[in-house]
Amino acid sequence: MSARDSFANEDYDDAIYNYKKAQQYAPYEKVILLELGKSYLLKGNYNESIQILTQAQQYISDPFLSSNLGEAYANLDNYSEGEKAFKNSIDLMPNRMYPKYLLFKMYLKSQQAIKSKLLAREILTMPIKIESAATIEMKTEVYSYLKR
Repeated sequence: MSARDSFANEDYDDAIYNYKKAQQYAPYEKVILLELGKSYLLKGNYNESIQILTQAQQYISDPFLSSNLGEAYANLDNYSEGEKAFKNSIDLMPNRMYPKYLLFKMYLKSQQAIKSKLLAREILTMPIKIESAATIEMKTEVYSYLKR
């Protein structure tokens, strides 16, 4: 099975193994670095994820990379680095809700009430080009938070 197949099938151990092998031959390949870092993140190996994603930032400017890096830092309770990473993702995709939502979730986790409320209001006023179940779910959660 290929690394991409393993990743798609949520077999992150196999994906990590195969991506590390592939990385020997293509150390700067975007997909390898992104999905290897994400595989570590999804397995809960946050330090390894940060190591790979930080390395990838030297070659790639990608909002998903920054969001994944933010999640890894947030899971290690390193909120200042998580905030930087999420804000970088937002700068790269200012019209997307998801990076703002992830930052909002981190603010909640870190009990930063003022920041979470300000960002919640911003999320609720964002125009949605194409409404999806995900955007509805995010807005509903943010709305419920503000109504408490």
